[in-house]
Amino acid sequence: MKLGELPFGSNIKIPERREGGTYELTDYTLGCLNNFDVGTAGLIREEVHSLCRFGDSTEYAGSDLDKRMTEIYNSYPDELKELIIPSTIPLYNGSGAENITRKVFAPTLTMAGCGDNEEVSEGLTWPIFTGRNSHKKTFDGSTAYWWLSSRRSSDYACYAWGVSTVGSSSYYGPSFSLGVVPAFVIPQSAQIDDTPDNDGSYRLTVLQNYHS
Repeated sequence: MKLGELPFGSNIKIPERREGGTYELTDYTLGCLNNFDVGTAGLIREEVHSLCRFGDSTEYAGSDLDKRMTEIYNSYPDELKELIIPSTIPLYNGSGAENITRKVFAPTLTMAGCGDNEEVSEGLTWPIFTGRNSHKKTFDGSTAYWWLSSRRSSDYACYAWGVSTVGSSSYYGPSFSLGVVPAFVIPQSAQIDDTPDNDGSYRLTVLQNYHS
């Protein structure tokens, strides 16, 4: 079976390397198809990975949040890294849109279904985001705030966008520690095991040898 044949909201087990070199299988959700290019599929972590500051400013490129995404990418096995497609993301820069390209990234305000950012469309909305409840994520068993990659308008330049514990978009100072929720894009043609795990999640065939 191919990844693109699954319905939105299906979970895929992704191995993340922990300290000591062991891997932990974590659920990532199939969030979009063809949003970045024809034949692509977007996956986003079901729950918060960790906490960190946005950074010293509200510019995403080179921020603490951006660097954490690189660390998460580096925690993936090589078989997954070879599948990940670098994605171009339009971000509001205070006056218009500026493109950055990343392999693992925090979703934008638009991707999360919260509309344009100061009339700048920061990509396409992912179909899994249908309202407040669809935005809620947990960390260590509790509902958590989590970062988006978008900055506020020039009138509120000292704030960046995030998601609150009730699932609404809100803005926070970049020195706050909020949740990190990574997303990435792979081909829809990626093969998955035909039979789901007991919890209903699937595994990419190339990663079937990884276990928690």
